[in-house]
Amino acid sequence: MSKNAAFDASIPVLTEVFQAPSVEEEAPVAAETPRQGHDIAEAVVEPLIENAREPQWGDIEHRLSERIRAQIHDNIDAELMPRVRERLEAAMQQALAEISDEIRGSLRHNVDEIVAQAVGEELARLQSPSN
Repeated sequence: MSKNAAFDASIPVLTEVFQAPSVEEEAPVAAETPRQGHDIAEAVVEPLIENAREPQWGDIEHRLSERIRAQIHDNIDAELMPRVRERLEAAMQQALAEISDEIRGSLRHNVDEIVAQAVGEELARLQSPSN
């Protein structure tokens, strides 16, 4: 039994049913079969390879943000903190001087009141008729 005897011309062959649009323009069907396999590989495998090579933008954004934050924190520690310390030191010295002046004034006022009261009591005791 030969293969040609079982061949029915009314039944389409597989290459007739599944032809790529560009197959008609290229070489004959026998030469197209390996090319079609290559096209499938390009259509399926190449995007997978590209996706594997393509950077993950979320990861890149996260790493870049972390690096920028670290650099800013380093700059804050190196450049900004000494300035803050200087200004804070000056402000604290000013506040300390004002508080010291206020305490000194309040203490003097209290001492003056205590001395005046003590002198008044002593004079009142000296002036009393029981002496």
